Amino acid sequence: MRNLTCPTSLASRSLRAGKARLFAGTIALALAASGMANASPIAFSYTGAFTSFTAPSDGLYDISVAGAQGGGGNGGNGGLGGSALGTFSLYAGEVLDIAVGGVGATVGQGGNNRHGGGGGGTFVVDHATGNPFIVAGGGGGTGNAAGGAGGATLAGSNGGAASVNNSGGGGGFSTDGGNAGPANGGQSYAHGLGGGFGDAIGGFGGGGAGSFYCCGAGGGGGGGYAGGAGGSNSPSVGSGGGGSFDIGANAVMTPGTQSGNGFVTISQQAPVPEPASMALLGMGLAGIGAVRRRRACR
Repeated sequence: MRNLTCPTSLASRSLRAGKARLFAGTIALALAASGMANASPIAFSYTGAFTSFTAPSDGLYDISVAGAQGGGGNGGNGGLGGSALGTFSLYAGEVLDIAVGGVGATVGQGGNNRHGGGGGGTFVVDHATGNPFIVAGGGGGTGNAAGGAGGATLAGSNGGAASVNNSGGGGGFSTDGGNAGPANGGQSYAHGLGGGFGDAIGGFGGGGAGSFYCCGAGGGGGGGYAGGAGGSNSPSVGSGGGGSFDIGANAVMTPGTQSGNGFVTISQQAPVPEPASMALLGMGLAGIGAVRRRRACR
């Protein structure tokens, strides 16, 4: 058994000093821990309208987004929305404009008549400059043929083309989707991202309208950074999903992952502790160790 020797003339005074160090150390540990804790993620769900996020402090923020699914049709369920994530450096007070995409409508009772509007894309845009940070494309609506997955790689930022005789194209960041007869294309970001009007209305976020024509149906194109093309029944061609976009660090874009409405999640990364914080942490540990030694002597 180990013998512990304490200076009798200093025992009481040392114990009091140790308790003081414990109190200071506990506070120091709390301060250090508060600087290393992750902030709780902030989630934005579908509302059918624009909203915003204001960065509470300077730092790195992880942003995850997903576009909405297209409406269903004769060929099955609508195309799934794409997803994207990336890391962005924001300053305190910086404002981001956010639009979360909605599911395209499904209409018809079966046969050759069932068809869907395109799913809306989800957008996160810098308010001050109007430049997009990250966008996830919506899935294409399904008609006689299945709608395409959102998040496909599409060139440019324009709206998608309408089909020859059926459905509207999805809205892009810069321009609206094309119109086809009774089916309108989805609106661009600049024009408010409204879904296209037609037999099957496109989802908020630029989804194109689906349409019934003669003997079959086509799905609307998905909205996104670039809009997807409208689908057709003759020939039977599936609509395209909207394209994704991401300028964040460690960017990852994945097509066809999201069912239902889209979403946005923003979380601030934990800051790296500064030397002063590390010193406080060391003081806290030293204070706790001192009291444990003093108590062992008693």
